[in-house]
Order: sequence, then structure tokens, then C-alpha cells
Amino acid sequence: MAEPIFRVDLANDARDFRHVATEPGLGMLDRSGSNYAIMQRWFGNLVAEPEWREKDRVSFFVKTDDDARMDHVEVYSATKEDLEGPLNDQYNSIQARLKKARADSPNEQTLHRVLRKNFSAITSDLENGDHEFFLFKYREGRQPWKLVWAWGFQRSDQEPATAVICSNDECRQLLVKHPKEKAHCPGCATYTAGRRRAANRLMGISDRTWLLGTCVGLLLLLAMCVYMGQPQLIVSPAVWEGHQGSRITYQVTEKSWFIFNKDLTSQMVPEPSNQHVLAFPPLSTTAMAVSPGKTSVSFKLGSRVVQATATVTPPPPPKSLLIEPADLQLAVGSTQEVRVMGQYEDIDPIDFTSQVVWSTDDPSILRSYAGKIEGGAPGETRLNAFLLVDAATEKTIRAEAKVVVVEADYQAITVEMEPATVALGGKGKVKVTGRDAQGKEYDLTNSSYLKLSITPEPAAMIQSAGSSPLLVGRQAGDATLQATLQMPGGSEVQDDFAFKVSSESMIVGLEVQPAELSMVVWEGYALGINTSNFTDPIEITSSNPDVVERYRESYSLAARSPGEAIVTVKQADHSATVKVTVVQGDIASLHMVPENINLRVGGEIDVSVQGQLVKERPEGKPPVLGRRFVVAPDALVWAQQPKAENVRFDRGSLVMTGLQATYEPQQVLALLGEEWSALGYVSVVGGGDSMDLSIFTLHPPLALGGSGLRYLGAGTGYLGDRSIRYGRDGLVVADGLGADSILTRAGLGAGNLITEVDGYSLAGLSQREIDEYFRTHPFVNGTRLKFITGNGDVATTVLGTDRIITRLPIRLVEARSLNVTPTDFIAELQIGVLMAGNYRVIDINDRHPLTDWKPLGPQDQAVFRTDTIPRKQGDEYKVLIERDIDGMVSGYEATFQLQLE
Repeated sequence: MAEPIFRVDLANDARDFRHVATEPGLGMLDRSGSNYAIMQRWFGNLVAEPEWREKDRVSFFVKTDDDARMDHVEVYSATKEDLEGPLNDQYNSIQARLKKARADSPNEQTLHRVLRKNFSAITSDLENGDHEFFLFKYREGRQPWKLVWAWGFQRSDQEPATAVICSNDECRQLLVKHPKEKAHCPGCATYTAGRRRAANRLMGISDRTWLLGTCVGLLLLLAMCVYMGQPQLIVSPAVWEGHQGSRITYQVTEKSWFIFNKDLTSQMVPEPSNQHVLAFPPLSTTAMAVSPGKTSVSFKLGSRVVQATATVTPPPPPKSLLIEPADLQLAVGSTQEVRVMGQYEDIDPIDFTSQVVWSTDDPSILRSYAGKIEGGAPGETRLNAFLLVDAATEKTIRAEAKVVVVEADYQAITVEMEPATVALGGKGKVKVTGRDAQGKEYDLTNSSYLKLSITPEPAAMIQSAGSSPLLVGRQAGDATLQATLQMPGGSEVQDDFAFKVSSESMIVGLEVQPAELSMVVWEGYALGINTSNFTDPIEITSSNPDVVERYRESYSLAARSPGEAIVTVKQADHSATVKVTVVQGDIASLHMVPENINLRVGGEIDVSVQGQLVKERPEGKPPVLGRRFVVAPDALVWAQQPKAENVRFDRGSLVMTGLQATYEPQQVLALLGEEWSALGYVSVVGGGDSMDLSIFTLHPPLALGGSGLRYLGAGTGYLGDRSIRYGRDGLVVADGLGADSILTRAGLGAGNLITEVDGYSLAGLSQREIDEYFRTHPFVNGTRLKFITGNGDVATTVLGTDRIITRLPIRLVEARSLNVTPTDFIAELQIGVLMAGNYRVIDINDRHPLTDWKPLGPQDQAVFRTDTIPRKQGDEYKVLIERDIDGMVSGYEATFQLQLE
């Protein structure tokens, strides 16, 4: 069996080295060897092969060109002279391959990013750096020296030291030797004591004197040891300063006896005092510098705390932008995270992902949202990112990347969670991977076609964090996480993952972040609230609601006016406070995120409107842009919103749900105050089927008052006391309509959903808002209602008449005029439909058929040639297009102009 060139001790309490992590809790040196397979593909035999032969020690091997492990090789650390001399070509080859490595999957991208950072750190200073612990030269016999990179681990301290390999052939452990210290190997060697008495006699020291001195020395040594042995938390970097967009990887180590180090990073909970400056993704101790400012960061483990400080400065305008990765290929339904890096001539690239506005040339092919993209349909399109660099002139720079989306026949999916056991209140990171018929894998974690569920349901809940799912433990015991991928066309694949919620609690009492918060007027901010108590309600109150108050029943705050307030969060016997300061912000612009809102029928998306602040306006210079903030939903006025038949829009939460496919994007426009507006576009795709009305949640009946005529004007008839119910999408007509009711006479019945009254949308209104509207706008003869029928069609009616016009999912593509005479003409109407059925054209007045019935399938277009139509003055005509599905006939009103040569 081949012997390794050396071994590395990576136990938790190892003296010299520790793991390099690709993600929190995931070491680069995985025991399955999957990362090494990627490394060998990228670098060949320029990287050493790791093998876990022991529990905590990894052995490294070098290999021949025919993939055999080499034995009895001579190995030494590579010096600066080696790397700049005979090994320079191989050293440059590692650097070149690192730049050209193709990282396709999210795992490969993460590995590549960490490798680049790690290699840069160890080779930044060949004169005094740590390259000798990771770059080695080796040879067999008298063959030329070769270079190999030992990877996946790092030093536990950064003090000057040299690399030594233990001379014991049965040990061969890699050691760190500090100046003026012996090369003591903790893996195999022990110290030995000399002959004390013989030495003492030669120096004339009596045994009694020696014994007394020894006791005193031991007491002093014991006191020193007690002091040295006290464990201390050390955070690195303790002080950091850098540009907005940078990432800061923190490490927390427990040091005791000056030589024993224990990495506690994965167990720490980071809390920045100003979350506008630094943001930590869930389950991560790597921070993103999100906006200029200064903050302290507390890393907590139970009652133990260690602090660091960070100062974030505005980044200089980049010379150009680059989207990473450059080669983007997705499958329909698969997702990928992308980054936008600012390029400079004299400094390292800076991450602008959170500061750009995203768009795609074809939103039906590619959906983009805050640095995440998803394949929508097969095809090729372009992903764009725009960065505002000058608020005064509205100057922007753009990055673009080609994206190819392919059709994927997913044969199986795999759902995983890390860790597999979570504590009460603890979180696990969920990952879902899909595999197609060719065995190619795609990331489906954030797919809009994916549904996650828990069995039993009380065991845990799924929490979305920036669109990435987390599982939160709520009840101790064994449980199952189920992932279901349902693609268009009905194909469905599932996978289960068994996990456990332990009885240990990650949270003591109630934890609220942050303790202090600075907001601007109109801002909405979601508090970070953690608790292991999932029974008692959480109360949130403000000492000054005119300044800041709780937004609806959420954990969010809404800033109303400048001032200060104390927000108290209370649950049972526990409480916490947040000091809030609200100022009047200087707003540069407003943005809808995402700008292109892409939905599928039945899918949901959270929309936000974000403001870009100006930090300062230096005289004679462009404004300096500050942070972005999320606008509280109730501060917005929606001048345009999506059509109720296509999208269910909750204006309180800004959640949009796809109901019915759109033919073209619909414009939405949000207004803030009198100066700012945000424009977006909504598209709904999928199947051509409307949603079942069972999705509408019926709430308890409205209190209609003593007369039972609360929404009716005088003389318009009677509504039964349970005939109308409040729903979050409008008014639901239930049972109990009187035969003489104004609604019955107008053609409405049980199951219909009233969405508009005289053009005023009821979707997303609260019961209080609906009551206020009808207090001054009761139902009267002549009121025009828009409603959704029992089969999903959208119809309009006028109260006091029996005229109902149903707006079907039909469009008039083109109208042509034939055989035009002064008295009549024939029309050719090209019609597009979404739903399968029989269609014909009839006269809107006397219901006289103008064409025969014609069967059409979903997404079809067809030309209908009418009978002779009498000409009239004005040359504008209306016809009714009827649709028959299983005997249920509905009509669509279409208007066209007579075209004259």
C-alpha cells in the first residue's frame, strides 16, 4: 500500500490546522471525495489526493500520469526560489487553470470561489507567506522535481512559522514550527526528563533546598496555568474596513492554554448592531457589506459574546460590470444564483449584486429576481443588470450575459437538509436537486414549480430567506420533509428526507434583532424574532405609533414620521425592546423588485418596492448614493395594478398569485408621495387553465346591520343575512340571495366573486376598507360590477338590467373587411383563445349567428368569416364571440373598425 507524503490533523482541538469550509459546517475535504474529483478535473495531478484513513487525520498522496499513487517519494516544502525558478511553469499552470476552471453547478461555483480566495491568500507574499504549508515539491529517485498543491485546510494561527514533516515514518504528520520552539509532534513524540539528583549534587544544591524551590515553582506554574487555561473567544477579523459589496468571512476560535484552539465559528450566532451596514445570510458567518456606515458585530454562543467592528465605505464607480458565472445554462424550472462584479484597474472586483436592477430580454424564457434566475421556457435570451452610478444625471452602466434554457425531462429529484438534526428554533438549509434522463443535474431549490411540506405538520415550518428555503424546528421528534416538483403538463416527481427535531432549544426565551434601528419615513423593516415558544402569541407595540408602528399582524415595522420610539416585543413572560430612530430620507429613485414579474398559473411571488437613498450631495459633484430601503406596502398608491382576472394582488403584503395566463405583459405602477414612482410589468404563463375558485378563502359573513341592506341603496331589493362574505380578493356571493335581489336579477349567483365596482378594485382590501367604500358607494341600479364566474370566466354586469357580458380568455388578433358596399360588408376576424372549446361569432344586439361553431384547442388561433353585416354610420362595430364548454355558453365582447381602401 502506498504511503502518503504526509498527514494533517484536522480534529476540533488540533494544534496546527483546521478545515477550509465551502459553506458553514461543510469542509472542503469531504469524506466522499466528490470535491477531489472536481479538483482533479480542473488541475490534474497538480493537486494532492486526500484520503480519510483515520477519524480526524487526512492523508495526502501524489499520483503518476496513469493515475497510480506514488510511493517512497522525497518531499519538501516549495520555497520562493523554487516557485520563481525550476517550478515556475507548474506554479503558473495552477494559477492559469484556476482562472479557466469551468464551474457549472452551484457546488462547483462555491468550491471555485473559495479556492480562488484560498490560493490568493497563501501566495500573496512568497517572501513571508504561508505557501510552504500547502505547496510542496516531490520526486521519485533522481527524477526532476514536481509541484503539488495540498488543499482544503488552513493554519489555526497566523504567527510566523515554518512547515515541518514529522521524521517518524509511521506518523509523517505536517507540523507548524514557530521560532525558538522545538519541532514537537503532538501525533507521536513525547518529552523525556533528565537525571535530577546527579545534576544537583554537582552544583552543590541540597535535596531540601531543591524540594522547597520546586514546590514554589510548581505553585507559580499552577497559578499561571489556571490563568492561561481560561478559555477565551477570539474573533477574526476583529476590525475590518472595506468597500460596500465586499464579503467578510468571520472566524471565532476558543483559545485556552495558548496552544489549544477550537473552532466555534459554525456554532456562533452573529448580530450586527446596524443591519443596514452588514447583513448575514441565514446559517452563515460570512457577512455582506450592504451599505456605507460603521457597525459592531456580536457573535453569541449561549451567554458568551465576542465582538468585532466593521466600517463600510462607498465603492468607487466601476469601470465595467461583469455577470458571474459567464456561461449560464438552465433547464426549465431550474434555478441559479448569479453575481454582478464591478471591475477596476487598480483594486479587486467589488460585488454589486444587491445594488443593481435586473431585467431579461424575454421574461417568458428567463425569470430574474434579486440575483436568482429561473428557466421559464426553452430558448436563448439575455440577462441584464443596470447600476445607477450618478443619481443627478441618471447615468447607468450595464452588464449582460447570454442565458440558454433547455427543456428537462426530470426523472428524479433529491431533497437534502444540512444538518439532518435541528434543535427547537434551530434552522436547517434545504437543497433540492433534479436529474434528467441523461443524468445531468440541476438545482431546483428555489424553483417556482417546487412545493415543500412537513409530516407531521407541527414538527417544523418552512421559512423563506431571500427566496431560499430554511426548515425551522418547532416540535421535538422524528419527521419527514417532502419535496414535490410539478412541471407544466402534469409530470410530477417526489422525494422524502427524514430529519429530527431535538428537544434541545437553540433559543433561551425571546430573541429580537436588532436592538437599535435607524429607518427613513415610509420604510418597512422586518424584525428578526426567534423563539422556541410556538404557542403563545407575540405582541409588538410602539411607544409612539405616529413615528413607527407594527405593520398589520406581521413582524414588520412601518416608519410614519421623523422621531424616536421604543418598540416592545413581548411573548408570555419574556420581552425585548428595539430603539427606533426615524429620519426624513433623501430619496433618489424608486424601483420595483423584480421589475419583470413573471408568474405561472397557481404560482406566487413576493414583490417589493425599494427606494434608493442619497447619502450626501457634495457641492459641484454627483450625489453620493446611500443604502436601499424597502417601502412599507401601505405607503404606496397603485396607479395601475394587474387585471383581477389574471392576477390576485394583495396590496397589503404585495403578494401576487397567477390566476390566468396573459397575452402580453401588464403594466403596474406604484406611487410614493408626489415625486417618486416605480414601474413594473406582470406576465402570467401556464397551461391556459384558470384557477379553481376553491382557492379563494371564505371568511366569516359580514355584519350586515339590522336592516340587512348595508350595501344596497333604497328600492334595490333584499340580500339575505349570509348572502355576501368578505374574501381577500373581493366579495364572495354565497347562498341566501333572494329571488328578487338586485344581484340575482343581474345574473349573479352563489360562488361568484365580485372583484370591481364601477372600476374600483376590491382585490387586496381589508374588510374595514370595503366597509368604508360601500358606506358612500352602495349598490344601486346602474352600478357596474366585474365578477369571476363559477367556471373561472371574468364577466361584467350592470345592476338593474339582465345584461351580462363575459370577458373570456379570448383576443381579437386582427380584423379585415371584405366585399365592402355602401350597405353591407363581410368581416374576417382572426381570434386567439387560451382554453379549448367551441367558438362562434354572433351579432351583439339580436344574438343572430354570424358564423358557424368552430372547435379550437388551447392556445389556438383561427379565422372566422362572418355573414353579411349591415353598415352603419361611424364604421365601429361590436360583435359577441361565444364559447361553449360542455353546454356552458359564455360571451366575449369584441370591438373592431371597418377598414376601407
